[in-house]
Amino acid sequence: MKVLMVPEFKGNPYQRLLKEALEKEEVEVTMADSDNPSLLFKKVKEVRPDVLHVHWVHPMVLGRNWFTSFLKVLTGGSALRTIRRRGTAIVWTVHNITDHEKRFPRWDRYIRRRLVRLSNRMIVHSNSALKEVEEAYGVSDKVAVIRHGNYIGGYPDAVSRNDARKELDISASTRVILFFGYVRPYKGLEELIRSFKEIKGDAVLLIAGKPDGENTKAELERLIGKDERIKLHLGYVPDDKVQVFMGAADVVALPFREILTSGSAVLAMSFGRTVIAPRIGPMEELFDDDMAFLYGEDGPKGPMERAISISAQELREMGDQCRIRARSNDWDSVARSTAAIYQDAVDVGR
Repeated sequence: MKVLMVPEFKGNPYQRLLKEALEKEEVEVTMADSDNPSLLFKKVKEVRPDVLHVHWVHPMVLGRNWFTSFLKVLTGGSALRTIRRRGTAIVWTVHNITDHEKRFPRWDRYIRRRLVRLSNRMIVHSNSALKEVEEAYGVSDKVAVIRHGNYIGGYPDAVSRNDARKELDISASTRVILFFGYVRPYKGLEELIRSFKEIKGDAVLLIAGKPDGENTKAELERLIGKDERIKLHLGYVPDDKVQVFMGAADVVALPFREILTSGSAVLAMSFGRTVIAPRIGPMEELFDDDMAFLYGEDGPKGPMERAISISAQELREMGDQCRIRARSNDWDSVARSTAAIYQDAVDVGR
């Protein structure tokens, strides 16, 4: 079976790990961009895939302005319709319900509704995501739940805790709470910073990731002020440096305001780190209560205080449980389930 996977995203190894595992199932996977509908259609003609597997939608929507986005949506929707009519099945993995940044929401809704109609099968990564997709799009019969594969082995993991902390100039005895990943408004970092500044104790809030613009960077710096316990490492983190930040951390904070799928949680679990996270979306499925610090409307302050006060041994035991849970979601199992969805999509489309 041939599969064309779009858009190609190199920001983390998710697609690479899926591709490698699918190839063990005799699925030939080609990656391509989808931000140019005419080039996407040309690639489909070149590869002649049995399945077009769509992941993220925003490249089909985002142009330089409202009008160029409008044109991209029209041509993208037309290309998808033509691809489907010419016999290629479409599978869509729904990573989010809407564009997180809410850019051009009208066109975002349009292309997503079009994809819902054109997809032979859809994939989500949790039961909570399945429920949200049902509510948002009114579909359930063609949606399958396949767990997010882990990142164990996806990144280098050879740096010791002591070496990681030396590189980041953090004391070995300090409790480290890590926020890691792209810095976006929907991720709730502002609330995390405010809550951390109210906490006493020998602790560091380590923030590592690329902000979405200079305004976000300036706002973070304003919020942090002169608090030397908050360490900023703003910018793209190369794959070989992920281990440094994860290795230095005792716990990973995921203060999302909204979430459908959390690759960040899976990443923390894969490095054997417990998390501080809201009790929303997939978090309750990923973590038992004794594995993580989950919170409700009271916010992250209490969980951060508990993470700082409990023993290092207790934190390690929680992290070990997280890694065991992550290991159970291996990519070979994910690939077998995904390959079965591909075959089902092809059969339905005949």
